[in-house]
Amino acid sequence: MIFTGVVIAITLVLILVGAANDYLCKPRLPLARVGNAAIHAYDLERRFRLQKNSLERQLEQYRMLDAQFSTGQGPSIFASQINQIQALLSNPETLRRQVLDQMIDEEVIRQLAAQRGISVSPEEVEADLRSQVARGRGALTEPEATATAQAQVEATATAASWTPTPTPTPNPEGAETEEPTPTPTPTPTPTIHILTDAEYQEGLQNMVTTLAQVADMSLDEYRRIIEVRLLEEKLREQVAQEVPTTEEQVHARHILIAIRTPAPTPTPTFTPTPLPEGVQPPTPTPQEPTPTPTPTLEPRTEEEALALAKELVERLRAGEDFAELAREYSDDPGSKESGGDLGWFGRGRMVPEFEEAAFSLEPGEISDPVKTMFGYHIIQVLEKDPSRPVDPLELERRRDEAYRNLLAEQKAAMDIQRWPLDADCTLCCLDLLSR
Repeated sequence: MIFTGVVIAITLVLILVGAANDYLCKPRLPLARVGNAAIHAYDLERRFRLQKNSLERQLEQYRMLDAQFSTGQGPSIFASQINQIQALLSNPETLRRQVLDQMIDEEVIRQLAAQRGISVSPEEVEADLRSQVARGRGALTEPEATATAQAQVEATATAASWTPTPTPTPNPEGAETEEPTPTPTPTPTPTIHILTDAEYQEGLQNMVTTLAQVADMSLDEYRRIIEVRLLEEKLREQVAQEVPTTEEQVHARHILIAIRTPAPTPTPTFTPTPLPEGVQPPTPTPQEPTPTPTPTLEPRTEEEALALAKELVERLRAGEDFAELAREYSDDPGSKESGGDLGWFGRGRMVPEFEEAAFSLEPGEISDPVKTMFGYHIIQVLEKDPSRPVDPLELERRRDEAYRNLLAEQKAAMDIQRWPLDADCTLCCLDLLSR
């Protein structure tokens, strides 16, 4: 009797320990550690569910747009977005890993922003939250409405400043005057709805309910997600200010003389099959004329390429037109028809040998043949500018690259640890979230 009681007691203890492990320990297991900050399984699962819900809503919106704008002919204009979202939703583990990567990056951003003196105030978080509620109701916040109105005023003023004044046509005496064309009635400007405080509070309450149902998340926790997004925006802005907007550039043109290695021409082989005795060969049928093949460029050895390049340099220095020789001799299809013109470019855009020669030339000077992997180049610099504005697209690319490099350097310098995602732990978290 005593023995049976002991066995029952031990069994109950084991059950309780297992339950405690499932419902208390596993959800609190760290899946990653960024410095002193830990990311736990339970936190990951809530963010995963929030992201999954967001993707599902995006998918629904894209499908509605697809149904609205699809012509039924050819692929859908939203097919790429729809397929990407569907692929993510169909592979929860991949999505879960992406969310964990995002949470690690967010913690890195928090710590990096603190190091660089960047912060976000509660008022800024609240303004962003208010903007989200307004968008959900098709409204604007007061600052957004002011900015929109100002933009409309500026656009109207710009349009008015460029409106040509019509010149009256003389009307000969006795000629009938044409009936004036009626002025079309202007389309009324849609009324801007500004979010009221009552609507904001109602929207917040709806958000609280949705967050709790979807991810078991509080509004304050969601505010922290907004906070780190605003920190990232400020961090990007700070890094962007550190990227130079001007640089030394040259405007150059070139003639490329390529080295052409002859490609081996395969010789077709044909072995006739003997016909059985008594079988006559088939009567040949008329064949379509064989199309004339596109003429291939003559092979050119390195010595021949260099000799031609030297000859062209002499002709150019003797006064022949650079653009005409480029159109006749250059092997660069991208610049040949424009007379070899490459436009403006800064350092790092060309191969090193070409760049070194181009930036060492003075305007109007013609280089000796410069050898690169493409062949021999004859370069002429037309203009030089020690401080020319960087192309806007290139500047944006450099700013994005600078931010990504900074983040990568910060991650490499930090103590970041990751542990494998535990399937049992995920199931445990799902069970807790469903309660």
